[in-house]
Amino acid sequence: MRAPARQRCRTACGADLVVVDRPDAPFAEVRWQVPLVRRDHADAAVALVAGRALLLGPLDGDAAAAQQRVLEEGGVWSTTPAVDRVTLSATVPAERLPWLLGELRDRLESPAPRPEALQDALATERTRLAAAVAHRELGLHRLLARHRWGPEHPYAHAVLEPADLDAVDPAAVLDLLTTRVHPAGSTLLVLGPLGSLGGLDALELLAAPLGGAVGPGGPSDRDPRAPALPADPGPRGVPPQRLPVAPHEPTASLRLWAPAPPRSHPEHLPLHLAGMALGGYFGSRLTQELRERRGDVYGVTTGFEVLASGTTWALSLECPADRIGAVRETVHAALAALGDPGADEQELERAAAYALQGAAVGLASPAALASAGSTVLFAGDDLDLWERQAAQAATTTPDQVAEVARSWWRSDALVEVVADPRDDAGVPAPPQD
Repeated sequence: MRAPARQRCRTACGADLVVVDRPDAPFAEVRWQVPLVRRDHADAAVALVAGRALLLGPLDGDAAAAQQRVLEEGGVWSTTPAVDRVTLSATVPAERLPWLLGELRDRLESPAPRPEALQDALATERTRLAAAVAHRELGLHRLLARHRWGPEHPYAHAVLEPADLDAVDPAAVLDLLTTRVHPAGSTLLVLGPLGSLGGLDALELLAAPLGGAVGPGGPSDRDPRAPALPADPGPRGVPPQRLPVAPHEPTASLRLWAPAPPRSHPEHLPLHLAGMALGGYFGSRLTQELRERRGDVYGVTTGFEVLASGTTWALSLECPADRIGAVRETVHAALAALGDPGADEQELERAAAYALQGAAVGLASPAALASAGSTVLFAGDDLDLWERQAAQAATTTPDQVAEVARSWWRSDALVEVVADPRDDAGVPAPPQD
């Protein structure tokens, strides 16, 4: 997997700009990840609405009017708030990139949404949360985040409910947009058919709406105005947690999280291979045992959640409620077995081949590469990540994989949450807030 040819610079507004020429792309893809760390639960509610309202201009009465402005330029745009950032995504004709980047910079540096537009954004977000509040996955994620990071950590406030928005008013949203949302420390990936703009030489043209280039860019050239990021607390030694669900529910859920090394760390790739061998594809140990032999699960998923200053390894599965005890035992036994005695060379070769082929397929489209690449850049890495991982996978040994499995999957590092309709599941229910 070869890294795409690219140009990079730090711009005067503080954004780290990366430009990739993809002649086969029909449109230009823009992904601008802007740091916005939630301070506490009340602040998280304001930040959520602010993230949704970020594209509202001074003439926009609501989100539909903001969308109409970019539609008239031949494109679309959206925002996605998260616990550590807001992602601005856009797809436009390549020749409209200078206009788009200037428009987005204005929204970040000079927010001026109308009060009625902010009220509309607040009402829309309340409706969205009301529709999602009953989903089991939100309860699972809330417990996982609380115990992975600690209840007071900024990253613990990822999941909100409609009532959390009751105290939010448009003035607070505008104040947050004005004082805390800024391009400094952000990463901006522009990918598309840039031939009409000069190909990779378009870097200077695209940097101009952002104040021009002032540095080489990259993690070592981060804008000094960038906000500080919270520290990763590491393993916290929490006991297993239970999420109560309705007694009539037929299925139970198991989620495991554990602190993990960042992508740039030499132990990240071996841990990824361990996760693949454990449950990351159809040939993995848990899929073969729990799905093919027992029929207890439809599938097992493993992967990583990567935030600006913390990485988490994750496993998820569902099974019949009366089988959760046996399934948990099998999962924990498999975790231990990958640490000792570990996997053999053939097992790792299969896991690596699936992981690399899956990445190649998943990154084939310009939009997918733009989205994945922007998250890699925001976490402090570069677009040669997948090329480096492929090279490392070819030389990673079973002993290295076993060592990282023992190190990162220690019992005191695992955060386990079980959603089970039975009261006798053997896992304590969480304390009430």
